[in-house]
Amino acid sequence: MLLTDPGTPALVPVVGRVGGRLSLKQLAGGAYLIGGGWPGEIPDESVSRGRVLDGSISGSLALARSIYTPLEHRTVAQSWVGKS
Repeated sequence: MLLTDPGTPALVPVVGRVGGRLSLKQLAGGAYLIGGGWPGEIPDESVSRGRVLDGSISGSLALARSIYTPLEHRTVAQSWVGKS
């Protein structure tokens, strides 16, 4: 999951991409939440959070920006990976 810095409220629906790893929505405070099942590393079953892979951050952000161009001006404020 990626959370961007806040932007001007503009995106109302949740955006997804059929056949692609993308879930995108804008939160009430203006930040964008980007997900979509990009891989991370979780060392073992005893932990719920793991390490976010650089390639997953760049790939997820690039895909989201290609679908919704206002993200070109947003930076990643937080990232995390976990298991459900």
